[in-house]
Amino acid sequence: MSNEISAELETFANEHGEPHWLVKRRLDALKEIESAPDFLQDEQFTPLLLQAPNKVKLTKELLNAAKVDEDSVGVYQIGQSTLENTLDEDDEDNGVILTDIFTAFRQHPRLVEGYFLKKLLPQAQDKNSAAHMALLNSGLFLYVPKNYELKDTVYLNMLQDSINDQPLVTHLFIYADEGSSVKVVQRLKTIGEQTDPLDLIVETLARPKSSVQLTAIESLGPKTPATIRRHTQASRDAKVLLNIVSKNQGSTMEQIVAKQAHKTAKINITFNGLQTQSEQIYNLETTLDYKDLAQNNIVQTIDGEELKNVRARINTVQKDEVQNYASELVSGKGEIVQGVTDGKNVNRTDILGDKMLNDLFLERVNEYQKEDTYQDVLDGLE
Repeated sequence: MSNEISAELETFANEHGEPHWLVKRRLDALKEIESAPDFLQDEQFTPLLLQAPNKVKLTKELLNAAKVDEDSVGVYQIGQSTLENTLDEDDEDNGVILTDIFTAFRQHPRLVEGYFLKKLLPQAQDKNSAAHMALLNSGLFLYVPKNYELKDTVYLNMLQDSINDQPLVTHLFIYADEGSSVKVVQRLKTIGEQTDPLDLIVETLARPKSSVQLTAIESLGPKTPATIRRHTQASRDAKVLLNIVSKNQGSTMEQIVAKQAHKTAKINITFNGLQTQSEQIYNLETTLDYKDLAQNNIVQTIDGEELKNVRARINTVQKDEVQNYASELVSGKGEIVQGVTDGKNVNRTDILGDKMLNDLFLERVNEYQKEDTYQDVLDGLE
């Protein structure tokens, strides 16, 4: 790796006032890219271009286009700039932290350093995670302290700046401490018409007896090739509900990895993809590391015009059982094209094609976001 990129990365890191440990990890990750395994061996996937990020300031044009709602609880991150969040003062006084990722690196290293791209997704796991660590230029951090219930839904608005020509390499780290509870809505949206790639990693750490409900609404632009990786770990008696609504207009590579760290943890995942352009490529891969499959659900639906450009895969492993469940890569039209079951619980991907109109798609999305309706929805797909 060239000394020039290393020097430029150090300069960028210093502009953020990044701590020494983070700068070192950036430079280590840069060296690890060459020897790390490939993320995907697939012609659909385009890796990040190795160039040091530049600092891009918030402009009035960007701010006006963002249409900030100051009444909602949460934060707006527009490109590399983070607006003052509207978290309730009582929540802050009780230890809730909501801030941009670089402030978290400086002010809360005890909560971040030991976990960030280490526990859920090691930075050297593959070339993409290493490049993400090296080139990171944006992100948010949410921490909910022990035994605290955050009653307000927190809105995390992560807006891609495609008015300026700059890739967005961004990270969302959610840390729900033991016995805590939080509901989060993450909104992804593109502003502008530049052809800018987006690389997002979401790490959700749910400690024992915690509860996390995360709804992600993706609405990225037609010129945004997106790589989105969501890694979740749930500990003893923890509960994680992950609802993803993807209405991206550009080609999207989406990976979901969920780890049930204790057999009493519960993880429910619903993915609803809408292929908005006939030529749009969609590549979805879900890997489930489960100790007890019966505790969990996964439902994936994709609606589109040219499903030959859509690929979906589910890989499921039960560590405490003899039998492993896995499904091969599938693409094209057809119902129940994929299935994994232990006799009680159905985990499957439906590529519904022309059968599902937009209105029905949105109606189904609303149903998925209601807790404890998973089996009813599955029954409705029969």
